[in-house]
Amino acid sequence: MFSNHNHSIRRSLLTLALGVALTAGATVASAKESRHRESLTNSSELRDDRRDARDDRGDEKQLERAVEQWRQAYRHSDEAKMQAADRVINAWVAQELRESRTDVSEARAEVFSSTGEVISEAWDVGFGNSHSRSASKGQVAELRDDQRDLRDDRNDLQTEKRDYSLTRAIAEELDQIQSRFDRHSATRADFERKNNLLGELLQMAEAEVVANSREIKEDRRERREDRRDR
Repeated sequence: MFSNHNHSIRRSLLTLALGVALTAGATVASAKESRHRESLTNSSELRDDRRDARDDRGDEKQLERAVEQWRQAYRHSDEAKMQAADRVINAWVAQELRESRTDVSEARAEVFSSTGEVISEAWDVGFGNSHSRSASKGQVAELRDDQRDLRDDRNDLQTEKRDYSLTRAIAEELDQIQSRFDRHSATRADFERKNNLLGELLQMAEAEVVANSREIKEDRRERREDRRDR
């Protein structure tokens, strides 16, 4: 009787141990899979940011040439060259507005994704191990990394929303001034204001190039973290 009882206890303990091992194995596999997906995402983002940096440098140079052409044409009262420069500038602004709206949407999606990662990691740190409430140093470090990424993504969203609002405001004011240029009723003050607005666009284009450089550095940092986690 006691022998059967002992066998039953051993079977129960073995079953429990096997269940714990399988659960732990599944947790580790899930964590590895999650890190692998994140690594692929970070690699893709790095390639995208490098491409965006090249495109933005080209856009900045294009705008610089168009603005300089417009300024020279105005000084020489060359209306044909002014109109040619305006077409390039207007196309640039329209494209920037489209891209800025897309950037806001993508930044909002990044915040949503990062929030989910923080919640998931916080759950793992607090409740992931049903037999031990103590989280590993790696889990705690990963949670801190995810929290920092979430803060960065939230800041990026605010930046993208601010840039879009500013670009739209400049575009609307340029349209108002341009109507007076088209009617040949623009004043010296209109020229000065348009010149200043074009200067603001140039500053924004330059800032975009600088921001992309920072983003590439951030992507590289995240890839280093991926390699460390693996």
